[in-house]
Amino acid sequence: METLDALAERARELRVPPSMVIRAALGEEVVRALANVDELVLQGGGAMRHVYGSQRFSADLDYVQPASLDQAKLAAELAVVSRRVETAWGACAVGATVDKGRLHRTKLRAAVRPG
Repeated sequence: METLDALAERARELRVPPSMVIRAALGEEVVRALANVDELVLQGGGAMRHVYGSQRFSADLDYVQPASLDQAKLAAELAVVSRRVETAWGACAVGATVDKGRLHRTKLRAAVRPG
């Protein structure tokens, strides 16, 4: 994992707010961890960036899932990411909201508050 200083430097080079680059790096960690959850399908801007290599920044990660998804397994994987990021950067919060409408969706939002 890159340091926050390295991410801030990359943000300066890209001429974007550091929060965008930090959120993208955190998204990479989440996508990598959730690759272990077979039932999830990444879609939207997160998929464009983390799967297809788009330079587009996304505020969150959107996953489609079956109704039978093991929510405990999802929570456990997110906890691993939170601990890894907290160790590297300071405080971290990774949260998931589940929309149980017609399509079962998980929307992940993450915030890093350096300690």
